[in-house]
Amino acid sequence: MTATAGHGLDPAPPELRLTQELLNTAGTRRQEDLLADLDTARKWLSEIRPDGPRLDAADLTELRELRTTLQRLVRGEPAELVGSVDIRVDAEEAVAVPEAGLRSAILAECLLARALGTWPRLKLCRNERCPVAFYDCSRNGSRVWHDVSTCGNAANVRAHRARNRTFG
Repeated sequence: MTATAGHGLDPAPPELRLTQELLNTAGTRRQEDLLADLDTARKWLSEIRPDGPRLDAADLTELRELRTTLQRLVRGEPAELVGSVDIRVDAEEAVAVPEAGLRSAILAECLLARALGTWPRLKLCRNERCPVAFYDCSRNGSRVWHDVSTCGNAANVRAHRARNRTFG
């Protein structure tokens, strides 16, 4: 099961799927941090890229740093994602990132999502204790919770109680 599916979420469109998946490796109350150790990270990577590279300790550190950078970018905070990528576009407008490493594939996704205008719909749950990344497919792009019945409801109850304390 992918990290995104583990949160009960539908995956983002293809141009953001790997980016969302990496973001959702962060630990929550329900799911361990899938980049916590090398064995867990290798298992996660083999599920999303069965023919992908074998991770070593240096790769794991780079993946954690990449995840942190992506979290900042998705929140709209200052951050830079640096690297090189080989992108090929064919006559039918299909885009391919041949034999790309994870960083290059994510760079390509970010570029493509920005070009297609889908980047702003990849969001992190507004609940500070919930680092889940979701793709907002609402009509006006205004979702702020990955799951309104859990994170949204808890925040709304807290806000209601705070208002009642103020006025009561």
